[in-house]
Amino acid sequence: MEYSLREAEPGVFEIMQTRPVAVGSFNDLELAQRIVAFLQNDTAPGTPRNEIIKTAPQPKTVPEAPLPTVYFDWTDEALAKAFPRLAAGEKVRDVADSFNLSWTVLRGKWAAHKKRQTPSVQTSSALVVPGKQAVTALEKVTAAVSQLSEQEQCCVCGTYFKPTPENLDHCARCTHGA
Repeated sequence: MEYSLREAEPGVFEIMQTRPVAVGSFNDLELAQRIVAFLQNDTAPGTPRNEIIKTAPQPKTVPEAPLPTVYFDWTDEALAKAFPRLAAGEKVRDVADSFNLSWTVLRGKWAAHKKRQTPSVQTSSALVVPGKQAVTALEKVTAAVSQLSEQEQCCVCGTYFKPTPENLDHCARCTHGA
């Protein structure tokens, strides 16, 4: 912060406070110096603005990277090689990177492939947990009905709850006053 003194009118003096404000940040020193010269030209006579603008550096060109080979084109042969690897548990990105193709397209193709598989193949590989027997729909419904028969209806809100010796008529929510 800087202080300066200036004469506003004859016989009237003002104390001015100058606070620094960041106007911009640059990675190129030469460009930053040209911008400062351009901005300082507003207050100080000197080089005309047209000269400053004409001598500004040209933007640097970045060499273009080579384009990847047909990134989204998954052939049937490539998919036939990729699907067994995915079924074995390999990650989708790793498989796609080995083919230099898009992993998002492979993810969609893999999901569609799994959906088209027969239910017997899906059941044998994904839905049956080792060591547990498959539960039929009738057994599931019977278990749900028996759990409901052990429950009572709350006399305040009507939801079903399992009664405890402390609360025989009210569910936990109504007992605690929530």
